[in-house]
Amino acid sequence: MMSQPRLILDETWRLFCPAFRLNTLARYSATLSAKQRTRYTSVPRLSTCLQQRRNSTTARTRNNQGIEDGDHTSGDGEPESSHVDIDTDGETLRGPDVPMQLKDQTTPELETKLRKLASNKPLVANAMQILRLLIRDRTIHPEARHYKWLMQSNSDPERGSPLIIRRLLEEMEENGIPADSGTLHAVLQALAVHPDNLLRQDVLRALRDRWLPLSPSGWHFVVAGLIREHQFELALDHIANMERKDVVVKDWLHSLLIYHLCAVKEFDQVLESMRSRLSQGHEMTQELWMHVFDAATTSLHHSTTCYIWERMVQLGYLHLEHRLCTQALDTASYAGDTKLATSILRFLTHNKTSPRAEDFEKWSEAYARTGDLYIALEVLCEMHKAGFAVKASSTYGVMRRAFRQRTHSREVWAILKQLKSAGHEIPLACARVVIDLCGKAASLHDPFEVDSGIEFYKQLHTLCSERPDTATFNSLVRMCRVAKNTESAMFIVKEMAAFEVVPDEITYQHLILMCLECGNFESSWLYFRDLQDRGFNLSQEARFDIRKGCAKSSDRFAVKLLSHPGVSEDITPSSDIEVEVDEVTPSATGET
Repeated sequence: MMSQPRLILDETWRLFCPAFRLNTLARYSATLSAKQRTRYTSVPRLSTCLQQRRNSTTARTRNNQGIEDGDHTSGDGEPESSHVDIDTDGETLRGPDVPMQLKDQTTPELETKLRKLASNKPLVANAMQILRLLIRDRTIHPEARHYKWLMQSNSDPERGSPLIIRRLLEEMEENGIPADSGTLHAVLQALAVHPDNLLRQDVLRALRDRWLPLSPSGWHFVVAGLIREHQFELALDHIANMERKDVVVKDWLHSLLIYHLCAVKEFDQVLESMRSRLSQGHEMTQELWMHVFDAATTSLHHSTTCYIWERMVQLGYLHLEHRLCTQALDTASYAGDTKLATSILRFLTHNKTSPRAEDFEKWSEAYARTGDLYIALEVLCEMHKAGFAVKASSTYGVMRRAFRQRTHSREVWAILKQLKSAGHEIPLACARVVIDLCGKAASLHDPFEVDSGIEFYKQLHTLCSERPDTATFNSLVRMCRVAKNTESAMFIVKEMAAFEVVPDEITYQHLILMCLECGNFESSWLYFRDLQDRGFNLSQEARFDIRKGCAKSSDRFAVKLLSHPGVSEDITPSSDIEVEVDEVTPSATGET
């Protein structure tokens, strides 16, 4: 008697059988022996359950067409999916009864129908209806083909289960029915939809031990199961092995891989798989292209976005809605890809879709990230020309870049003058960038920047046709506050009154805090009373700063401020208000 061959667990084995452990030998054998497995008593026995005859007194009333209530048929007479209840005792199975039109068909016709349904439309309910008629009513003894068709039907995404597959395999062995290649491949087909890594390894070992080759469909089923288990590296290794064996990877398997890789945001691998696939002469569906583009732009993946844009969108093969174009602009802006951003704006114009304000802002930010402040500001001028309001948030990209590369305020002013000479109308928010840069420099202990800011303000009328607004004066007051330049601040306050610009709560907060920082508690109190009279409230941060500034003072106006409810009581933030904090936000200038 020959001894059993020794099993060598080398690195190759561990690579292709990652879930295999030594202790699994006690439970799983290559022949799928029922004595060495865990019993699943909740799953019925096919030969027992289908042979159970119902008592005529408990049979449900059938309708005029001979179809039970709740059962349906499709237009071609094929039974559709219905609920199947499995008793936990493992002996009874309640499900859809057999429609009358099936009872009139011969046994070969029923088996042919079952085979086609299992191959083309695998639904557990359909298979159970026909098997009930064959085995229970016509006393056909279950054979390998019946088990195979029922296993194929378990690829039903709703009703299929690997537990049923295990029980059917055990029952086949108990009944002495060998699992041939077709049956084992049917198991792999069901496990492609309902993955079970250990059972898949059992089936592959059974095929290997019996010298049965894995068919091209079998390769696809194995890879599909690995993909659904998110074993992507192993799935890609199998795909590479398929290509070496000249097994053509079908489109549905490649699409499944791409969808799952997008779900876990592995866009580098998505891009590599797409390029490899297309280089082999295969095509991808419009739906898949659109899905990948949507996922890539949502995740700001630049290389994937550019690849799809250049290959599909620019050539007119893919038509995008505005939402996806905006997402692509976000990606271009984040990466500083001005070429892509410009192409997107041209695409919108070519398709007679008017760009929105946020599109111009992202376009400007893309140029700002590259350091080209001239084009970035020019885009904002075009945005203003198109009728959109250029706000402080619109200039964040320019402000951020100017601050990071330490661009002097005079350089930005010179750029604005060049744009003015080129015939552009300069939005007030763009000019306010220069004042905000002066404020930033003043906060870094450069008091001379206040003088530059006041000088720019005096020349503002030569650059902008708009009159200074509240946000502009707020920037100037803040600049004076951080530099502790009360004289310039009073000049700005008088200018506000001369232009009849109404101050807001931000204006008052800067003035109150500036007076406190200079020790002028009386003026702080008067500004606070004026703020209250106009119906404004202090922000949470301003309340904290005022309490901190008055805490160590015995001045009577400081005491009044500390005891006033508008200062002493904290404001509970509203849940429907979001505060966005930017690392280089160009001051609390506000917008009116």
